[in-house]
Amino acid sequence: MAAAGTPTKQLVGCGVLALSLPGPGPRFTPVFARRQSRLLGGAAIPCLSTHQFRQELARRLGDPRHGRVLGRRGQRRMGPRGNSGAIARLVWQRLLQPHGIINPAALSPWPSPSKARMR
Repeated sequence: MAAAGTPTKQLVGCGVLALSLPGPGPRFTPVFARRQSRLLGGAAIPCLSTHQFRQELARRLGDPRHGRVLGRRGQRRMGPRGNSGAIARLVWQRLLQPHGIINPAALSPWPSPSKARMR
């Protein structure tokens, strides 16, 4: 179950079928949930009520093959994992470097907590 936009994308990116249940908040509205579902190729199923959520959940649990199909569709839409570095390089090369905004030589590497513990 997903009740926000980013976690929904993360679920389908991992190949997990997501049933979304928009709430009363200002951002994750039924309209947003439907648009996000279209963007994700239907891999996230927006439910507009708890009754509809229960029905969809029972239907999906009764047909696990369909859930796997939607999970694979979500993975294709979100792309393979580990693309953060490639995205950062493209942003730097195409948006920042041409304008001299960032000098990569001035950036010091930031060790991850796991690497810092290994030292």
